[in-house]
Amino acid sequence: MPRGIGESSMSVSLITKEHSVKPRGNYVSYIKSDKEKVRGRYLVNSVLGAGTNHVDEFIETKGRKNFKPELERAIQKCNERGARLIIPNIG
Repeated sequence: MPRGIGESSMSVSLITKEHSVKPRGNYVSYIKSDKEKVRGRYLVNSVLGAGTNHVDEFIETKGRKNFKPELERAIQKCNERGARLIIPNIG
């Protein structure tokens, strides 16, 4: 019996296979910290496939919780290019 999309243990490939969800269009990625860079890139690359264009990547280098300059830049880039923002959830 197929599991629902809301379940956290479901992989991206399983969602794509069971529900025929295929991302299309332009995407900008934002990674929350420099420590999560490798895992964040892996998640973004596993989601994006044929028919997608990874426009740019922004990695937050500042450690303050209330100051996110790279997130602001990522949102501006999305608005300029008509892209969607991807924030990989590493947790």
